[in-house]
Amino acid sequence: MAEGKDPVITELEQSLINLLTSKKDIEEKVSGGAKRVRGLSFNIDIKNPKSPFFTVQIGMCEAAFNVNNGLKERGSCFGLERYIRDWYERPSVSSAILKYVEKSKHN
Repeated sequence: MAEGKDPVITELEQSLINLLTSKKDIEEKVSGGAKRVRGLSFNIDIKNPKSPFFTVQIGMCEAAFNVNNGLKERGSCFGLERYIRDWYERPSVSSAILKYVEKSKHN
């Protein structure tokens, strides 16, 4: 039986979906608009502890962002990187991501 997503990841993913689907120009930026954004996938990759990142995938597009500053490292997400950066800059989001990374380093 496969394990489900960590509750922290699920909560962060849902908060990003909520932010993106609230944007009025989402239909212009993403083919399929809010429906496609609701299928967004979020994950935090800590395989390289010196450079952990989080990924956001919407359909066939994927981008990776630095967990320490929220800057995009590679990829593309339909031009939504600005919104993802705004989301990351929320103190509750950035602190949750950083806490998750620290906790994962010790496990």
